[in-house]
Amino acid sequence: MDTVSAAVIAKAHTWPAETVMLGMHHVMNATDYDNNNATFAAWNFQRNGTTDEEVEFSGFETVAVVIAAIGIAGFLSNGAVVLLFLKFRQLRTPFNMLLLNMSVADLLVSVCGNTLSFASAVRHRWLWGRPGCVWYGFANHLFGLVSLISLAVISYERYRMVVKPKGPGSSYLTYNKVGLAIIFIYLYCLLWTTLPIVGWSSYQLEGPKISCSVAWEEHSLSNTSYIVAIFIMCLLLPLLIIIYSYCRLWYKVKKFRRYFQDLLCCGRRLFDASASVNTCNTSAMPRHSPVFQKPDSDQYNGIQKSSEPQMKTTGQNATYRQWIEMQTIAVVVKADDVNNGEVKT
Repeated sequence: MDTVSAAVIAKAHTWPAETVMLGMHHVMNATDYDNNNATFAAWNFQRNGTTDEEVEFSGFETVAVVIAAIGIAGFLSNGAVVLLFLKFRQLRTPFNMLLLNMSVADLLVSVCGNTLSFASAVRHRWLWGRPGCVWYGFANHLFGLVSLISLAVISYERYRMVVKPKGPGSSYLTYNKVGLAIIFIYLYCLLWTTLPIVGWSSYQLEGPKISCSVAWEEHSLSNTSYIVAIFIMCLLLPLLIIIYSYCRLWYKVKKFRRYFQDLLCCGRRLFDASASVNTCNTSAMPRHSPVFQKPDSDQYNGIQKSSEPQMKTTGQNATYRQWIEMQTIAVVVKADDVNNGEVKT
């Protein structure tokens, strides 16, 4: 009998009978696969010198059902995205490669993480030993961070495409740049997820002992400093990038919405002499806007301003629509398209 089992028997008189039986069952299973790690074996029945609260078997089964539902949903949805990219070549644009990278990371979480925790929940204990615990914690930590950092990169690229476009028919992203971005994402995430393996914090069992993660519950200097570091660099920083990018994007879209509303109004003024000047708000429009330029035959291919209110006639309506299309194209060319910077008319 090893040291851990002897310690359990020595303390058995202080525990309820059912707890002793459950604890001994876990000790025997734990020491079978990890005799050299007494701490890890003891976690199956004891933590911080006190017995764990017993989890009813119905509770384990409920957890197993939830894990299975999340795993199946994640596998099917992200697997469908990957299949669509494989089937339709036109989807494989540089920008969409970032979306594919995020879907692959989420798919790997379902495959590498949910399967192990589901099996452990069904058996009411961790089945995979200390190496399996480290792998589970590392894989879930890595692919979860990859998904989050990819989301931050996607939001920033959308912000650049709309708010700071390069020009018509051009894009910030190329396949080479996307490849470098994905490599950077994985290297950045690998840096933070391998640190617990080499000694800064560690991966340990958590909760009802059917999954592993960073040692959140241990209040040592190593664990506390690592948790603070990943909170700032791997959660707070990406979150701030996402918030900043989408706030700027929302403001730009709101500004262009008001711009197009004024464009339609002022275009009607140019072609309808009876339109009221007060119906148009030009104060918010940029002074270099083409709305302030009267259309002439050279610039708009023969489109002339009407001196009489003829907006109800078919010809004048067509002329008005052509003029609006001219202004819309000018604005879209300036703003660039959200989809990879390509202008679509």
